[in-house]
Amino acid sequence: MALHSSGFLPDAQSPAGVLRTVLSRPGRPLRELCDAVAYALPREERLHGATLLLVRTRDLPRDRYAEWEFPHAADSPSRARNQARATLAGWDIDEDTSDATELIVSELVTNAWRHGTPPVRLRLILDRGLTCEVQDTAHQLVPSGPAMGTVGDLHTQPEPPCADRLSGGVDDGPVGDAGDSGTLLPHDDLRRQPGHGVW
Repeated sequence: MALHSSGFLPDAQSPAGVLRTVLSRPGRPLRELCDAVAYALPREERLHGATLLLVRTRDLPRDRYAEWEFPHAADSPSRARNQARATLAGWDIDEDTSDATELIVSELVTNAWRHGTPPVRLRLILDRGLTCEVQDTAHQLVPSGPAMGTVGDLHTQPEPPCADRLSGGVDDGPVGDAGDSGTLLPHDDLRRQPGHGVW
């Protein structure tokens, strides 16, 4: 996958453009592809400050992620915690990380239930780190600060207490304290569907 700034448009849109030509052989290592693009590009003012990001995706084994959908109900946070706890135990995650992840799940699912719209979706992903993602289908997205929701490198690295709040008075402090990093983005930008996700 190639993501680029507008300076690369002529090279990306033309069938004979540099990006299309170089990236027509995508099997090479990413570093080699980046070097090939850099050496093939013309020295033109339009490319000053231009940005190119190359990403290679891969399939995640089915046993490395788990996902659930919960109704708009008061018991959804506890059900989500139970599902997360069982999954983390199956992955042999240490107790501290498991506890932190349960806190993240509880806070984010509770916030989605109280302030979002159904359905609420939870996904746990175990790769180089442990990611906890919660989604709902609310159309409004007005965070005033970062919403923390990941536990990186399979151990917690607490952030300083966070005073920022999400809309509706939802305090992200407990999640920020437990998580390593996080973000909140609208689904409209990610998957062409309404709502937003926190992870």
